Amino acid sequence: ASLQILVGNLNLQKGAFMKATEAYKEARQIYEASLGRNHQDVARTMVCLGNVAGKLRNDSEAMMLYKEALTIQRCTLGADHVQTAYTLDGIGVIHAHLGQYNKAMKAFTDSLSLKDKALGKGHPDVASTLTCIGDVHVKVNDCDAAMALYKEAQKTQVAALGNAHIELAATLNKIGCAHANLAKYELAMEHHIEALSMYTNILGGAHPDVAQVLVNIGEIHCEWEEFDHCMIAYQEATRIQIATLGPFHADVGITNINIGDAYRKQGERQKAKETYQDTITFFKLAKLNEDHPLLQLVHMKIATNDGKKWAAPTATSEFSTGNSKPAGCTSDFKCYEREADDKDI
Repeated sequence: ASLQILVGNLNLQKGAFMKATEAYKEARQIYEASLGRNHQDVARTMVCLGNVAGKLRNDSEAMMLYKEALTIQRCTLGADHVQTAYTLDGIGVIHAHLGQYNKAMKAFTDSLSLKDKALGKGHPDVASTLTCIGDVHVKVNDCDAAMALYKEAQKTQVAALGNAHIELAATLNKIGCAHANLAKYELAMEHHIEALSMYTNILGGAHPDVAQVLVNIGEIHCEWEEFDHCMIAYQEATRIQIATLGPFHADVGITNINIGDAYRKQGERQKAKETYQDTITFFKLAKLNEDHPLLQLVHMKIATNDGKKWAAPTATSEFSTGNSKPAGCTSDFKCYEREADDKDI
């Protein structure tokens, strides 16, 4: 089963999510047959499957897997075991996807405490959780706090992983996002270009992480009113996302929102409205609930585009209409499970 998990990890890194799922499911079946359903190794395969579901924005499935895994881990390993930290990271990611930022912060800070004690502050897995906490700060418009966390993570990653690693690329992208939120667009572009180069060298040009950085680069071109460059970046990102994630992944819809924003900034309000309306149809086909923060965001943008006020429906999400960044600078939540990888290898 350890071989299947290793295969799943490699496919997850490459963005081959269906192959990763198949490998993790096979590992889970082997572990359950030999160890029983309530074994810590079964829980680890649940976390792996949750990671794939989270990447595919199947948030309810991911949360179910993470919570079941956490229950098993706490019963078999204890509540303070470091392996529970990686499960808490996953739970935090899903809460963040749903705009539940207080719950996300609680999960990430609990994870950080466990990792600090077990691994030490200079471990790259501690750095990955720091970046997740920074992402939450970005979402609630506290970019100075986010920047401090990203810089701390970057320093740790360079020391532990070297100057060319995908985790470092992710952090550089996040630093670029924080600079963009602070309207420091030249600094943002520098970091995004560096992240793009690193991702492309390591992962190749047709990877979801490459597409994510292209969206961020497109947004900066939009801020600079370089709309031709902006649209080229968005269209290339969309092409990669559809090819690697499928046509009904939330990231495709998020990129489409950015395209609508670009039309609106050019004064082409009808094209913007049509794009936003297409995105609503897309998100419904992707089976997002009506109170999902991404759907709320699109409704807000349509109302604003039409010069109307918009009142958010009552919902459990903490999403704020004052923060439209889910469709702006995209900084995906990534928390790596290196402890499990090392065990398998």
